[in-house]
Formats: sequence, C-alpha cells, structure tokens
Amino acid sequence: MSVEPMPDAFALVENLQLTASRPGERTGGLLEDTASGRFFRLGPAEFAFVRALIATSSAPAAFAACETLPEEQRLSPGAAGSLCKWLASNNLIQGASAPASTGPTKSLLSAAFFWKLPLGNPDQALKTLVRYFGWLFSGYAFVACGLVFLLAVAAMTGNWGEFLSCYENLFSAQRAPAVLIAWCLLKAIHELAHAGVCRRYGGEVREAGVAFILLVPLAYVNVTSSWRFGSQWKRLHVTLAGIAAEAAVAAAALAVWSVSGSLTIQQIAADVFLTATVSTFLFNMNPLLRFDGYFAVADLTNVDNLYSLGQRYARYFGGRYLLGLNVSLPTLPGTRTAWIKLYGLAAAIYRTLTVVGLILGAAAMFEGAGIVIAAGGLFSFAVHPLVKLLQHLRTSYNSGQLSVTRLALRLGCIAGFSIGMISLIPVGVSRTVPAVVQYDPPCVLRATSAGFVDQILAHDGEWVVAGQTVVVLRNDALVQKRDRSRTELAQTEKELLKARWLGESSEAKQLQSSVEAIKKQLVELDQDVEQLAIVATRDGRVVARRLPQLLGSYLEAGTEIGVVGLEDQKRLKVSLSQRDVTQLQAADRPVKVRVIDDKQIWDATVERIEARASTQPADPALLALNGGRLASRVMDSQEPELSEARVNAIVSIAPAHSSNLLSGQRAFVALGVPPKSILQALTTHLREFLAW
Repeated sequence: MSVEPMPDAFALVENLQLTASRPGERTGGLLEDTASGRFFRLGPAEFAFVRALIATSSAPAAFAACETLPEEQRLSPGAAGSLCKWLASNNLIQGASAPASTGPTKSLLSAAFFWKLPLGNPDQALKTLVRYFGWLFSGYAFVACGLVFLLAVAAMTGNWGEFLSCYENLFSAQRAPAVLIAWCLLKAIHELAHAGVCRRYGGEVREAGVAFILLVPLAYVNVTSSWRFGSQWKRLHVTLAGIAAEAAVAAAALAVWSVSGSLTIQQIAADVFLTATVSTFLFNMNPLLRFDGYFAVADLTNVDNLYSLGQRYARYFGGRYLLGLNVSLPTLPGTRTAWIKLYGLAAAIYRTLTVVGLILGAAAMFEGAGIVIAAGGLFSFAVHPLVKLLQHLRTSYNSGQLSVTRLALRLGCIAGFSIGMISLIPVGVSRTVPAVVQYDPPCVLRATSAGFVDQILAHDGEWVVAGQTVVVLRNDALVQKRDRSRTELAQTEKELLKARWLGESSEAKQLQSSVEAIKKQLVELDQDVEQLAIVATRDGRVVARRLPQLLGSYLEAGTEIGVVGLEDQKRLKVSLSQRDVTQLQAADRPVKVRVIDDKQIWDATVERIEARASTQPADPALLALNGGRLASRVMDSQEPELSEARVNAIVSIAPAHSSNLLSGQRAFVALGVPPKSILQALTTHLREFLAW
C-alpha cells in the first residue's frame, strides 16, 4: 500500500494525557484529551511514538527517537505516517500540519451504511439517576441479572416447542413494527446500563446519540472514560452491563409469555426475547465485531488495540501467502502472538462476510434505493481497497519486489479452486410454505339453520358415529312459524272439505292450491327445525376446541363449529405463492413435510394444485393475526383475507403419520428441488431477483 508521509512540524494539542496500562512494562496505554473528554487506546508502539511526539513536536524526530526502543515498541515508516494521519483526523494536532486527506469519497459512501447522530451530553442526568437508583447499576444487580436469566430459561423446559412456534410469522408485515419498537427500546436500555455503571464508578459520559446501520437505529453512549479505571472488574462491568440488562429483560419476557393467555401479548414477549438474546449474541457479545464482546476480550487478554494488530497480521497473511508478496512480518507485542494472529484472520473473514451480507441486505430491503446503497457499499468496501491494492502492486512491481508470473499463477489457482468448489459442491435449495392439517375428507360440522346453541351433546375429542347429534340449537321464532303453518294447513284443509261438500268447484280449486303451497312451505320449515340438531355425517372424532364457549351464542346458518374425521385419515392443505407453484411444478418430486412441535420429517406427495389463486386463506389458523405466517387485511369490516392472492394445494399424509397429527395443527412443507451446485443456486436466485 502507499506510505503516508510524516510531516516535520507536527505539534499535538495541549491538554493531552498519556497513561500506561501497566506502568513499568512495555505495554500500550490510554491517550486522553482532557479538553474534550475523549479517550483513545494505543498499542505499545503507538504509545511510544505519541509519547515521543509530545516531546519533540516532529514526526521524523519522534520516529528517530523510537528507533532505539525494543522491536515491539517501534513502528514502521508506513505505520507511523498512518498514525499521524489518524491523529490529524481526530483533531489532536495544532495548526494545519495535518497530512492531506485522501478524499471524502469513501467516507460519503460508507455513510450509507453507518452514521452517527449525537443527541447531547447526558452526564448530569446520569448523576441524578445514579444518586437515586444506583443499586440498579451495582455488581450485585449485574450478577442477579445473569442468575434470573438462567432461572427463566430453566423454567421454560418443556415449553420451548410452543414458544418457538411464536416465530412462525416473524417476518410478516403486521409484526415488523413490534419488532422494531422492541429493538429500539432494548438498545436504549442496553446503553443506559453502560452509562449508569460508568457514572456509578466515577466515569464521565459526555455523549449519547443514535447510530444507524443500514438505516436501522442503534443507541450509543461514550463510556471511554472507563478505560482509565484501575480495576479490571470495573472496566468489565461497564463493558458487559448492557448485555446483563438485556438478559434481565429477556427473563421478564419469558415470564410474561408463560402467564399470558393472549396471543398478541405472547408474540410481543417473544419479540422482546428474540431481540434481547439473538441480537446480543450475534453482535454485542461477538468479539469479531468492535462491540462489547471485543472490548471484554481485549481487556481480559491484556492486548491493547487487538483489532488493529489483528488487521496488520491479516494484511500480512494475505500479501505473503495469497499474493506471494515479499512483505515482512509485523511486530506483535507480548506473548499472545498466536492469539492475535488467529483473531486477525477470523475477524477479516467475518468482516468480509458481514460486508457482503450488508450489501445484499441493502439491495433486498430498500429495492431501488437499496441498489444505490449496495453500489456505494461495493465501491467503499471492495472497489476502493482493490484500487489501493493495485497501486501497491504497481509500486512493488516497479521496485522489483513483485513477480507478475508468480502473482498470476497464485491468483489463477485461487480463482480456479474457488470456482471449482462452488460449481461442484451440491446444495439443497428449498423453501418452506405454511400448511394446516385437515381430516381427509373433512366432515364439517356446520349450522344449517340459524339459532342459539341450547345443548352440547358431544365435546372436543369425543368419538361419534354417523347420525349422532353433536349440538342442538334453539330457534323459537322458527318453531312458532312452523306451528302457525301447521294450524293454517289444518284450517285450509277444513275449508277445502267444506267447499267440496257444497259443490263450489272454483273455490275448492283455489283452496287446493293453497293447501299444496302450505304443505310445501311446511316441509321446508320441518326440515329447518330438524336441522337445528347438528349431527355427524360420518364416524370419527370431534375436533371443536371452541365448542364450550358457544353455549348460548347465536349461530348464523352456515357457521362452522368443528369437524369430524378419522385419526389415520388426514391431509395437509398448503398455501402457495405463485413462485412456489412454479418451483413445485418444476421439482416433480416428493416434498418434505415438517410439522410444528414435531421433530419428524418425512416425504409426502402433492395430490393436486388448485388452478386459481384466491385471497381467501386456506385456513384462518395460517393468518398472522391468529399466530400464523401469512399477512392479512380486513376489507370493509368483512372477514380477514390474504394481502396477496395465493394458491392452495393438497398434500397427502400416510396413515402412520396422520395418527400423530392433530386436525387444525399448523405445519411447514419444504418444497425440495433437485440438488444444485452453489454456483447454480446463486445464478438462479440472481435471475429471479433481476426478474422481480
């Protein structure tokens, strides 16, 4: 890479204070700007260079003064120039002696992925908070948070299957606002815990605000003043306080889920638990990212600037072993060089994967704007470093340190190996779609006549035979109407008989027509009254979980109250998108079936696919408002319908599996396709994305 210059006149600002991490040892330390309250951690070589720079006010003189120090306390000329540029970029020099910036392009493009919005100085408010609620930020509270979380997790034993089913509709549109609100509140609590513990131990918190990663808000506080705490326990307490606070909130969410009978409250509690645990483990506790986990590991291993040291080794490793450049091994301090090397390589790989994920996430989340953000990110994190690498390769070539033939062979081997691996390694690509278990064929218990539920003669789970009455409805108006019709029929028949005796043929003819009409009406009324008894039309088991709540309620004609069927005769009714239909038709093979709360997976056959898409759900249980996955909407106060039309399909289930399933149970169907290579799968997804 190009070497940054070292300016001759380079006086640092006043009010800078250097504090060694472990006085008397060759370690790094802390650089504090007492005027602005900012703190910076320095490694051993950086610490020695800045100390010499404060004494000499000249970068070349400071570099020369460090030449007599041990190797781990000396910087290379390029590293010294980069450090001078870093000091200038943080406004730590006097006057205008800063090295020229390489331009704002990379920073502007990076801002699409990350930028900060300071909101003020919370230090005085924190003083008041700690004065009255300091016990919340004590070491005892920290330990209690961890214990409460472990107890809450242990108490959930046996209920995790039901709890995890709450995430079936996690990515539905109706649930997104709750997840975002939970995220924002949790991160605010997280940062408040950092700030409160830091303030309780006497540190200053001079800045708080909001940072945005891909427009996703993250609260932040500046607790770098905790770095000057002499006690490692206090520093670790500040670092891990946010994680402990989120663990306590997660435990409370599990408790709310356990005692609540409301589906909405349970889903909110599940959202809070998810954001308080998964996001914490993936980000805050991950030492490969510069969040809480990183600072805790760096403090525990006593390796200052672990991230920058690891980056140096990763650059050396890439240049030496991947590109074959003649580069020297960077000096690594202390006795933990193996740990620094391992960390550097792991962080480089993880950082690459993270950047790729963010770029793809931006393109997918923000559609057209996302493409622009992704292009900016690609330039900022890939093209820009590649250009700098090419410039460095050109410099190395001009100086005779680079063999073009050897470089081409290495790059060719790496590219060939990578393409060969992604072309040969098979990957099973599948999509899961929601389904519901039904009896096959489903015998629906339906109110044919309207009325009030008067008697329940068979309950959920009971075995019934064909013709057995399950529910009796009461409709006094219907019965009275039938009785009036019977009375009217008897009276009309008397009048008909009289007319015949008197020989009044014309009147008898009219009365005969009236009798026939009344009889026809009476047949219909008798049938309606008879149908007030809801009977099973086949042998089987009753599935009607809401039946006890229906006693005394009014049912309209056509209202479904349950189903009757045989336990070994069931099917799956699957809800498919148009894309799913295309994939299923192209697969032409058995599908994989996975049932919620059941670890078994088996092959099943698609019997038929309906020809027309509809906004009517395959079953209300699949809607997000009922705990399912599918987004829905309510139009003109009618029954909820799907947000977009979907196609229903029927999947048969073998008797052996049917007996283990419950009618009405939600399930997943994995639409397996023939195995493809990674390259084929990526090409297919890219083609579908561009077509979309």
